[in-house]
Amino acid sequence: MSRLSEPVPSEVAQAAQEHRLGLLNDMFIVARKQGLIKTSDVGNRVYAYEHGLVRKMVGQPLFAMRWEQFDTVEQTWVNHSTNRAYNGTTFRIVLRNQHGGFVSFEDRYRDPAHSFADAQHNDTRYAMYLRESIQPIWHRQIESSLRAIARGDVLTFGPIRLDARAIHTPKGTLRWPEVGELEVSDGYIVVNKGRRLWPYAMVPVAKVPESTLFLTVARALKQGRVAAPVRNPESASAGGTSDRAPVPAPVSTAPPTPPPAPAAPPVSAPLVPVTAQTSAAPTPVASRTSARPAPVAPQIPAPPVPVTPAPVTPAQPVLADGEFPAPPVVWSRWATLAATLVAVRSEVGPRIASGTTATFEGATGSGSTLRRLPRERVVFSGGTVDHGPTEALTGVPDWITNSVLNTRTHDGRLNFCYWWDGGHWYRSRSLDAPLLANAIPGVWTDATVSEVVTGLVDHRPGDLVRQAVSRLLSAAAEQSVTRAHLEDVFGGGTLDVDGAYAQFALAELTAP
Repeated sequence: MSRLSEPVPSEVAQAAQEHRLGLLNDMFIVARKQGLIKTSDVGNRVYAYEHGLVRKMVGQPLFAMRWEQFDTVEQTWVNHSTNRAYNGTTFRIVLRNQHGGFVSFEDRYRDPAHSFADAQHNDTRYAMYLRESIQPIWHRQIESSLRAIARGDVLTFGPIRLDARAIHTPKGTLRWPEVGELEVSDGYIVVNKGRRLWPYAMVPVAKVPESTLFLTVARALKQGRVAAPVRNPESASAGGTSDRAPVPAPVSTAPPTPPPAPAAPPVSAPLVPVTAQTSAAPTPVASRTSARPAPVAPQIPAPPVPVTPAPVTPAQPVLADGEFPAPPVVWSRWATLAATLVAVRSEVGPRIASGTTATFEGATGSGSTLRRLPRERVVFSGGTVDHGPTEALTGVPDWITNSVLNTRTHDGRLNFCYWWDGGHWYRSRSLDAPLLANAIPGVWTDATVSEVVTGLVDHRPGDLVRQAVSRLLSAAAEQSVTRAHLEDVFGGGTLDVDGAYAQFALAELTAP
């Protein structure tokens, strides 16, 4: 519902006039406090004008700005879910200018593209207004980065570097024709090589500054938007850190940048990191950047009419992307949990049996097996005592045989089967992921793994263990686990550090 009917304070109107912001288009309530039953309005407002905004926050100076004052934007939009059900999107936007000034915006809203949320809700309108307003800055920044690379610059984003020839990761260098999908999965930047299943490199998003810009520029380079670079003594304002790449060649095929807008008058307050956000923090759940499909309205069936029965066709598998993380992520988390259970000398729990097989046996009789196969395929099967028999093998492909399934298939206790093929998870007519908690280890998120490990390693302060587990998970994802990582987590007591290291070695996740 629009709030333009609310009177505009005189100081806001005066600031808008001084900065030539144009017509008032909308007004948003921000930074609300959570009461016992409902959210209360404490008087914070953002007034949206044609060419900028005025922010009036309780206890802070009035702030007015024009969009053209800013040269770069850093933005992060994260979809959150609980048990794979979308429950909101958080965003953070930081605008910066060439003089070092910056301003930030943060909030949470429900995106109508992923739910039945009202597109006219205050929070949704606010998020969409900010997203639309920063687009000119964002596109100029992308084109500036591509032109810098076309001239021979190397853009550095933390541990990853980009140039016109290749992407350089901690694992090594891939020329652009070799690069497969570039994506974000469970908090990691994933760089794939060709159509191979296992990622070439995985780097935590937290280690990649301006990760959204990195992905956008890297995908443009992968698509060939920039030819081999030409040497040019002039530099551009681009994302990341720019170095000169000694490779000759022609220019970018990217469209030219629009001419700069006229200079804006000085702002009414210094640019400072003022934050606009709701006080309700997101719940600790798995976060992804991939979007869930928009819900489809139910169809009303037509009245039944006599028909000839159709011939029986084979059962089709169920596409199950989103029920589990990608196999490399599952594998590294499984190995971390297996190492922990070995370290505490548990007789049950997850284990790495070999470089291709991971197992799990729970205390109540449920269990599962993850099997890595040639041709970049994976089979994940097992049984839970909480549910009876299912058609677990109905619709599975011919290449899934008893030899790659969990041993419960021999006595009829197998009641779920998933497989990975061609870059997607599928499952049979069996139990879906939310029903399998007792039959699989806690591989859903890094936070889940950290909680399990912290609960088992009780001879050290929990915060220290969590930090060490975070470093261990990053090393496992990058296939670079060392004994030092394990000493940080399990050392200083009587835990079996050698046994824990052996689990990572079997999983082929240790440093060379």
